[in-house]
Amino acid sequence: MNETLVLLYHGVTNSKRQQSSLRNYNSKHLYIKTFEEQISYVKKNFNVISLNEFVKNWGNNEITTKKNVVITFDDGFKNNFDIAAPILEKYETPATFYISTGNVTNRELFWVDLLEIAFDETPKTKISINEIPTIFKLTFPLLKNKTNFNLYLKIKALDLIKKKLKTISPDKRTNLIKGICKELEINYIQKMSGKHYDYSTMTWNDIKKLVKKDLFTIGGHSHFHNIFTTLNNKELNSEIIKSISLLKENLGEFSGHYAYPEGQKNHYDERSKNILKENGVIACPSAIMGYANPIHQDLFDFKRVMIGIDQKSNYYLYNY
Repeated sequence: MNETLVLLYHGVTNSKRQQSSLRNYNSKHLYIKTFEEQISYVKKNFNVISLNEFVKNWGNNEITTKKNVVITFDDGFKNNFDIAAPILEKYETPATFYISTGNVTNRELFWVDLLEIAFDETPKTKISINEIPTIFKLTFPLLKNKTNFNLYLKIKALDLIKKKLKTISPDKRTNLIKGICKELEINYIQKMSGKHYDYSTMTWNDIKKLVKKDLFTIGGHSHFHNIFTTLNNKELNSEIIKSISLLKENLGEFSGHYAYPEGQKNHYDERSKNILKENGVIACPSAIMGYANPIHQDLFDFKRVMIGIDQKSNYYLYNY
């Protein structure tokens, strides 16, 4: 088996990025026109295969001239169903959607998106260490006392805060986020609403419709997108088992596919792999940038190319 290009998307939006707004500042939700151009490109130039076919071929030493591409989506955003899926069907392109079951079931925003909304909607235009000590603590030494809180500074501060919060336990993280929202004079609201469309997940009804289509596969992506290495053994078992149980309960079966939340080297470990395998998982990709290669990787750490968030993705896509 040759190297395979496994594409990692999160969302697709029909709204162009507003330069004055912080929303979608990292292009996690790819613009619809760009997404369709990419799907058209890979269909014309490569052999697009399903994740099941990819797993079946893994470890096959036969060298071929085919260049295979696999399409995946992480998180389970509503726009996957409304916008991405119709385009994938138009080009007869198989794809796998990894779903965070707790966010779907409880209709809750992902914490990174909640923070993005808070920083975008805050009425504060200036900041002081006395007014927002939590933000200063998490972003030191980026911020100086009594400074304009402009878009550039918000993005820099938000990136640093996200990075920091990804290293701590869910309970501590939640308390810090509540403190940040208070300092930004924003109500801490986890529930999705109509004005937060691009941050909303699919419903179980949406997911049931997707799984009925031969092109699409549904996989697990944790329960509440908690990073596995921040959890103790009991929490880790619960995070994985709950997500797989809910997939079985709502869809009648579990595909055996899963993806680590965040998915960098420090976000999963041997504990994670063992629990996943014990619960019927057959493959679990990372989000480490690169081509999937059976010589250097295995089915529980193969690489993907993240589209949008990582600006290196175009190199991998258009030089494959």
